[in-house]
Amino acid sequence: PFNPIDTCFRAAGMVQSRGFEFDIQGALSPSWQIGGGFGTVNPQVVEDADPTQIGVRLNNELPRRQMKLFTSGRIANTWLVGGNLRLQGRVFHYNNWMGYDYNTEQNAYAIVDALFGYRRDARVNLQLNITNILNTTYYSVINTQPVEWGGNAMYGAPRRVMLTLNYGF
Repeated sequence: PFNPIDTCFRAAGMVQSRGFEFDIQGALSPSWQIGGGFGTVNPQVVEDADPTQIGVRLNNELPRRQMKLFTSGRIANTWLVGGNLRLQGRVFHYNNWMGYDYNTEQNAYAIVDALFGYRRDARVNLQLNITNILNTTYYSVINTQPVEWGGNAMYGAPRRVMLTLNYGF
């Protein structure tokens, strides 16, 4: 059960978060789109009344690095082919709650998506989207509380297939 006396937070002192994010997208030709991005972040305690806390990394349940790449192209103005690659670095959360050590962690993972399309004319368009082609099992959110206190981890979306037919009139 929840015990407000044993549940408290401590100020982290001065925290510094360094990182960057880079995104680019464009067209290599009128029928070929490409793009991608990379981001990194490292929040850590840089000043604190407790010297053992200096250098401690914070928010480990958030990925330190993420990358994405995508491309799509039209072939003979009729066929559409595309792909997407998303990579995420390791995440984890360790804690002690009322004498109970718990942890949740996930190694780095990659998700691959694809799309295939056919356009008969300006009115008829058929498209097949497949997300998570490799059916990678991963957590979209990891817990930051022990299970006894309602903590949990949520699985990310499994493989999905969607076929869409658009007809204009």
